Amino acid sequence: MDLYRQVRGGPVEDDETGDYGAARNIAEEHEDPTQGILTIGPLISYDSSLSTSLQISLSMPPAAADFRWSPDVLFACDKLPALKSEEVKTLGSLLGLSSTSLPVGVKDFLVAFEGHPDHCQQLRKLAQQLKSLGREDLVSAMHREKAALRWLGPVLPEGHLVRDLVPSLWVPLTVKLSLSHPQGYDWKWLAEQLSIPRDFIDLWEQQGGVPADKVLKAWQVKVSEATVGRLFDLLIEHREDLAAML
Repeated sequence: MDLYRQVRGGPVEDDETGDYGAARNIAEEHEDPTQGILTIGPLISYDSSLSTSLQISLSMPPAAADFRWSPDVLFACDKLPALKSEEVKTLGSLLGLSSTSLPVGVKDFLVAFEGHPDHCQQLRKLAQQLKSLGREDLVSAMHREKAALRWLGPVLPEGHLVRDLVPSLWVPLTVKLSLSHPQGYDWKWLAEQLSIPRDFIDLWEQQGGVPADKVLKAWQVKVSEATVGRLFDLLIEHREDLAAML
């Protein structure tokens, strides 16, 4: 799926079909994700230290030390345009590597990067820089490696606002998050992580519908905090299936 179809660039066009059609039908049954924000936002008291205290531990499991790109990822990368010399220079400077030692072929670049002493820990920085260079094609190919998801971060730009998610992404995300989770990692858990008062959680539970929709609408008032990168960090520890949607 083209990355840019996940990002709101305007209204969803009528010619978007397939999976988008089903999502649009669900969206029409629920209130617009961007509507009613002002009526909810002022009533919610957020922890002012949330932006600094909300730190998700991304500790590396033992298996990560042996992490290597799968043949599927390398095959996909082998079909992508080579990196430009300027891109290699920028990436080398970012990662503290000599640009002269880095190949320009995308597949060879990833294989060479496996030798970086902090390979996994540097992946998110690499992915962010690639997105800034306009190489979303490589970022998408890297996300085929599900074992590397927690280090790569989201496919979307990390600073992309949650309120700007298109319905084709917003609707399935909030529907899945609204379903009861066996270990309790559902919409109520997310609401607690966002310091939303218990009274609101109880009210939304009574109302039924898609409560996760209300949770994200309430949170998106905090524009500086409600970003795709922050939501990814919240979800990755316990809801990797939802983090992968971002």
